[in-house]
Amino acid sequence: MKKTIAIVLTVMFIICATLSLVGCTSNSLLCDPRGKEWYNYATYPSIYDPFVEIYDGSYSIKIDKNGNVEFKLLTGEVWKGVLTVSFDGVSAIWKAKISIEFENGDKARGWCERDIYGRYLYFYTYDEYSHGIKYEFSDKVQCTKEEMGVYRSQFVEFLINVYETGVFPTKEEIANNELYRKFTDYSQIDPHHGGPSRYAIVERAIIQDILTQNDRTSIVVNMNGETVDCKVDYDVTVQCYEIKGGTIREIEVEDVSDIKKEECLISINKSYSCDAYGNEEITYHITDIFYVE
Repeated sequence: MKKTIAIVLTVMFIICATLSLVGCTSNSLLCDPRGKEWYNYATYPSIYDPFVEIYDGSYSIKIDKNGNVEFKLLTGEVWKGVLTVSFDGVSAIWKAKISIEFENGDKARGWCERDIYGRYLYFYTYDEYSHGIKYEFSDKVQCTKEEMGVYRSQFVEFLINVYETGVFPTKEEIANNELYRKFTDYSQIDPHHGGPSRYAIVERAIIQDILTQNDRTSIVVNMNGETVDCKVDYDVTVQCYEIKGGTIREIEVEDVSDIKKEECLISINKSYSCDAYGNEEITYHITDIFYVE
């Protein structure tokens, strides 16, 4: 009998302690964005998009303790509004839902969350046509304007080195190098279960000819002595860039036929299919061309 009573008391003690701990946890981990300092996420130039660069202050948000919002967009335009926070539901232990009503009629919806590493704020802005743009913030500065300048120099030097040596890093080298991961937009699907990795590649090649037939255009290139016919779909635009004097600039190309026929770096997408006999066929599509001087 005494043993039974002891077990019951022990169980009750554990339950009470757990409830007490949950109460403390929910109070300490609730993420309220009001009155906090927020810094925008950084976005770095890469092979996929050589000109995007978002550093600290590129866009910003200030939220006072009363929920008044001053939001500066990438364009420099400033929106003012009022923020509402909701802590309803079980997820309130670590996440709060937020909404912002801006004076211009636009709205934002998102959430604020917190973990052992810091605080994070995410929201989408929506206009009258329900077009959404995602904005992300944390409680720490990720990249200053000066640091972005250093990174861009490293990115350009990386492309020049690939052009001069003809050697692109291996998958393992990219995975183990933080800069290479940024240069190539490296990502892994379901990394906990060994999912596949995706990243952009550039290869040294010589553009030999531009062929147009039946409203379809092909760019004939030579890579490592092999001639490859790269398709250009009618709705796909090939982006061309010039690297010169340590800087990179975009070259305006009104028509594919205007692409310069010379040595360069190219970024290619490969698609796989089977012919009528079950043989695998590879179709090459050029997306980006980098001319290096």
